Amino acid sequence: MKNRLDKKAIEGFISKYRLQLICVGAGFALFAIVTVLQVGKAEEVRSIQRAGYSGSRTEHLYVEGLEEAPVSMDISVQPRRYRDDEVYDAMESCLPEAVNMARGKNKSMDEVYYDLDLRESVGDYGFLLSWTPRDQDIIRFDGTVLNEELKEPVQTELRLTISNDQAVTDHAVPVTVMPRQYTDTEVRRKALTGKVAEADGKAATEAAVTLPDTYQGRRLIYRSGKDTNYSFLWILGIVFAILLLLRDKENEKKADIIRLKQMQIDYPEIVSKLMVFVGAGMSVRMAWNAIAADYEQSRERMPGEHEERYAYIELCKTDSRIRTGTPEGVAYRQFGHECRSKQYMKLASLLEQNRKTGVANMKALLQTEMIEAWAERKNLALRQGEEASTKLMLPLMMMLVIVMVIIMIPALMNM
Repeated sequence: MKNRLDKKAIEGFISKYRLQLICVGAGFALFAIVTVLQVGKAEEVRSIQRAGYSGSRTEHLYVEGLEEAPVSMDISVQPRRYRDDEVYDAMESCLPEAVNMARGKNKSMDEVYYDLDLRESVGDYGFLLSWTPRDQDIIRFDGTVLNEELKEPVQTELRLTISNDQAVTDHAVPVTVMPRQYTDTEVRRKALTGKVAEADGKAATEAAVTLPDTYQGRRLIYRSGKDTNYSFLWILGIVFAILLLLRDKENEKKADIIRLKQMQIDYPEIVSKLMVFVGAGMSVRMAWNAIAADYEQSRERMPGEHEERYAYIELCKTDSRIRTGTPEGVAYRQFGHECRSKQYMKLASLLEQNRKTGVANMKALLQTEMIEAWAERKNLALRQGEEASTKLMLPLMMMLVIVMVIIMIPALMNM
């Protein structure tokens, strides 16, 4: 029984995901075919070219005959070795390149002003370079040149050892270290540092050191200050930009909420007016035009005091569309869509239905809608009252705390 259920479940799975399984199987089949064809087309390799004297090389190869199917393997070969009769010639060839590299920014080893570049290898020779300064007070092991205090050129040398596992050679590289060449700015700063050091030495027993007032006839002014990283300013600018963007979006969201609430408040009034006009014998088109005209007249009578009503603005836009040739059904549908409210979409649907089918009991439908709208407006007023009371809770709590503090502090002071 269990085997039968398992078989049924497998068959159901295969039936449900048949196309997916076919795609996966086809992909694996194509991969296998392409791999076999690629291996078959690959050129037979009988040797691996070495990378040179300085590094090993690894080749990715398919080996046939090792197993039943071709085997994918990474085969590495070591760097090339020099013959005994050529290793010293290679070291001699390496020497000028090593010296040329070591001079760094200097024009030659006969005029060394800047630090040397003492590396452990050069080119593709595969040799290890070892540099040993004769005078470490002038040249350090890392190539740093100490020529700040030199008054005249100094002759010294570097011992260069070139080696590998086959041979070792030593060479003396003569070096002439020149006095440091200072820019005008560096000269002035060094002179001022010397003056400060002189004043420091003279006032060694004093609590403070008086700084020099002048340098070459120019008055010096010193100001205290800490190095401050002002990179946070551009970050602050980006943060403010994001906050402004969020503020604009939040303002748009609040404006939409205010617009929706205002339109919900005006909805029962608009439905009531439609019902009155339709009940008086007007068509929906005439009633719509009358409501729009009444709103426009009220705006003209009180241009500065009249509050903009979003629902009436959309109603006037719809009236303008109809007067310019837009079909009524299309205009009503656009009205409901642009109001972005379920109530107005329902009203637009009723008006569009009346336009298409000529519903006889339009007045009764509008009356029912009006009753529901006024009930919804009552609920909206209740919710707004609850929200207002909730917002007043924090100020009331703060006032309570202040009153309690005013009462308790004198009582505690008299205890």
